[in-house]
Amino acid sequence: MSNKEKIYKPTVKLHQFEYQLTDETNQTIITFPIPPGTTKEAIQVDQGENHLSVGLKGSEPIVCGILFGPIDVKKSRTIFDTNGIFMIMLIKKNPIKWPLLIFSKYKGHIDPHSLVLKAAFYEHNNEYSVSLDLLKMAADKKHFTAIFKLAAIYTEYSKFKIKLDFPLALKYWKMGSDLGHSDSSLM
Repeated sequence: MSNKEKIYKPTVKLHQFEYQLTDETNQTIITFPIPPGTTKEAIQVDQGENHLSVGLKGSEPIVCGILFGPIDVKKSRTIFDTNGIFMIMLIKKNPIKWPLLIFSKYKGHIDPHSLVLKAAFYEHNNEYSVSLDLLKMAADKKHFTAIFKLAAIYTEYSKFKIKLDFPLALKYWKMGSDLGHSDSSLM
């Protein structure tokens, strides 16, 4: 089995701008936490055979990009639950497990959570420079997990084969703390 064929199960923590994935051979279910009082009409979904963009109207999308594989739009479903959950069930045209939900940008945009998941995928496949670049892109979009991971990388992670950079690590720790990341504020 080559590195490209390895299936990676993401372990990124869920927070207010992230979504949770359940990937099966025939379908992928995406669960989004939504703010209390959100109506179905306030949620904007742009879904096609090869792309997906979901978010609240007037805000940056929570997920946005080209899908890893094609979906059957007619069979795919959205489920709105007034208890703070919105789900999308994507029915795959090709029954295989997807190592990633989002493969690349759609209309010039990719959401930060997808960047972090892609970074984890590349790290898992020992492509550390690609992983590091994706984490930086997500951190620039104020993604907590990316900021925390970068701070740790510049403090201690040797597998990335980069020079430890404590001033840069401190910059990321402070950025995380300023955004309210509890682990970052311990520094």
